[in-house]
Amino acid sequence: MGRASARPLTRREKVERKEKALLSAARALFLERGYDGVRTADLAKRVQISEGSIYSYFKNKSELMQGVVVDFWREIAEGAHAAIAAGDPPMEQLHDLAVYHLATVIDNFDFLDLTFSLRRAGEDIIVSRDDVRTYTSVFDEIMNRAIDRGDLASGTVIWLVRDTFYGTLEYSARTILGRSTKSSTDMNLVVDNLLEQIRRMYGANAQSQVNSQSPNEAITQRLERIAETFEVTIEQFKRQNS
Repeated sequence: MGRASARPLTRREKVERKEKALLSAARALFLERGYDGVRTADLAKRVQISEGSIYSYFKNKSELMQGVVVDFWREIAEGAHAAIAAGDPPMEQLHDLAVYHLATVIDNFDFLDLTFSLRRAGEDIIVSRDDVRTYTSVFDEIMNRAIDRGDLASGTVIWLVRDTFYGTLEYSARTILGRSTKSSTDMNLVVDNLLEQIRRMYGANAQSQVNSQSPNEAITQRLERIAETFEVTIEQFKRQNS
């Protein structure tokens, strides 16, 4: 028997595929020329469609850029799910997510910087809370499993750890990018240091300390430790780069 032919794409699938190609090309152009340097005619030429066809997807350049940003967040959310092994212990999953996020910020720093600069300039480029939540929900799911297993203290405040987790990685990404050379050693140092601090501050052994303090006292002490973590990481980078 001959090989079965592939299922033909539905009309919706064809539209989604064309839109995805358009967004990918637009992201590349925005990075090459900056937001102000891109015209819809340039994009139409790159993807080999008429300029009018672009307006059937996006009414203007601002909406196109918005679509690029939303597509980016959806893409990295899918990558975050793929980066962790379903059967691994939560703390190993957290390690893999940290490696993924740090690498993603470093690899896409120019694009992230572009979106932040547009927002500072007053452009109507908004990252939907739902898009961000879809991405950060991976972290929250891992944290909840770690608490349920007893790997982390039951009194752990997830949003506080989340801010520490992503804030540390994004700050460290800037530090790594500012160095003359970038290496996996730098990335491993950041991730290992971060995970060690999370274990020390929120591990099961911290449970008795959490129970003996008021919520405000516990949060204050942890914020102080977070500040110490930043200082330690910065000093380690300085010594390695001296």
